[in-house]
Amino acid sequence: MTPLGTLLLAGTLIPGVVLATARPALRQTTLLTAWYWMLAAWLLWVASAVALARATTSPEARAQWLYVTAVVSLCPGIAVLGAKRPGSGVWALFILVPLVFVLGWPALTVWRWDGPRLLAVEAPVLVGFGLVLVMGTGNYLGTRFGLAAALYAAAVVLLALPVAAHGPGWFHSTWRGVPVTVLAAVPLFLGASLSARQRAAGTVATDPLDGLWGEFRDRFGIVWSRRLQERLHQEALREGWSAQVGPFGLEWADGVTAEQRSRTRERFEHHLRWLLRRFVEEPWIDARLAGPAEGAADPKAEFPQIPQSRPS
Repeated sequence: MTPLGTLLLAGTLIPGVVLATARPALRQTTLLTAWYWMLAAWLLWVASAVALARATTSPEARAQWLYVTAVVSLCPGIAVLGAKRPGSGVWALFILVPLVFVLGWPALTVWRWDGPRLLAVEAPVLVGFGLVLVMGTGNYLGTRFGLAAALYAAAVVLLALPVAAHGPGWFHSTWRGVPVTVLAAVPLFLGASLSARQRAAGTVATDPLDGLWGEFRDRFGIVWSRRLQERLHQEALREGWSAQVGPFGLEWADGVTAEQRSRTRERFEHHLRWLLRRFVEEPWIDARLAGPAEGAADPKAEFPQIPQSRPS
């Protein structure tokens, strides 16, 4: 095994541990689809590291492993953009699978009867690759996982650079990109470690309702939170709330009485619960209103049941 390949393999171990420990907290959400795609990406990272660690692996095979791993690594972020019931399963079938096929097509075209030729991905495909990467990871910019998402994006870029058709000579080495790939393990390791730390810290908020809103925003990203924020803003105008829904929760007007505050919080919770049911289970909501943001990590925990009614 080559020393650099062994280093890459070691760099994938911590992300695997972080991925395994993240699953219980996602069990009551529609983010499980994204988790499974992340698991597939991580397994490919490990397989690529093993292939690169072997001195007998050909440059053509290394290029295949690098690019396929990079393409599948795009899917978790895009899966989050379709994480709404109903339709999350259809999103995976009709969006993610074709995405892998379209962006992975260059890797298929170089195969011959005696094996693959050396892969060189042209600029148009790389532009599409970059746009998809920005869509998936950019969804978390402005959340507490923003830096972790940026590090993950950097890791994916470094993984794909060695197979680019045009680029500086240092992208390509005797081992066809092994040094750059080892560099990719650094932001992957740092991003996974930071994600675990931020997940353990939870969303900080003095009001449980603001904490619930912030937890949803951090988990599902700015795209979904913005869409729900617009829906809540419409309800606020229609019902005459004494606060607006901002990025981090309720933003109160001046001179609000205790009665107005109580009524607004009640209506905010009512509508927020209804909207979140497209993304999470009821116990997930109850746990975050009753305690710390990570309180739903234990699936055996008991949660208080609060009667609900559908908003008119």
